[in-house]
Amino acid sequence: MVIMTDTRTPTDKRIDDLRVDVNHGFGRTDKRFDDLRTDTRAGFDRVDKRVDDVVLEMRAGFARVDADAREVRAAIGSMQKLMIVFFASTLGSVIAAAVAVMLHS
Repeated sequence: MVIMTDTRTPTDKRIDDLRVDVNHGFGRTDKRFDDLRTDTRAGFDRVDKRVDDVVLEMRAGFARVDADAREVRAAIGSMQKLMIVFFASTLGSVIAAAVAVMLHS
């Protein structure tokens, strides 16, 4: 029968205990970093969503501005046609009156 004795010194045992504590600390640190990464990703996802929402609102706003600009251009085009007709008819009336005065004299 062989009897084995613990050949480790108290210093070796303390170093082994410290290794266990250090490894446990690294495990907790890894968990905290994983939690931080998860929180960071969630934060970036929220920021990306907000940016996407702002981009959609901007596009909708630009679409409204474009529609309003088309409407204004159409109104200006109608107004130009109306002004041309008005001035043409006024000029025609003036010419007709001048001809009538000439023929009547």
